[in-house]
Amino acid sequence: MTKGKIDAPSKKAAIAKLRERGINPREINESSNILDKEFNLGRSKVKNQDFVIYCRQFATLIRAGVSVVDATNILARQTRSKSLKRALE
Repeated sequence: MTKGKIDAPSKKAAIAKLRERGINPREINESSNILDKEFNLGRSKVKNQDFVIYCRQFATLIRAGVSVVDATNILARQTRSKSLKRALE
């Protein structure tokens, strides 16, 4: 059994996308939390929750007078999200 996520506007559309790939889903659950979704930054998929945290930390550093380049480098070193780290480097 395989478990994963797919982006689709509805359950019906998700089933159609999966069947196009030769996958017959046994169960599909809609994600109601926007923070559970992912988006692409280049080739990496970054979870919304990780990006929200990054944005808050980035804004704090900028308000403290840290340059954009330095803030990006600092947060790239500190993040636990591998995909966000790849997108920032």
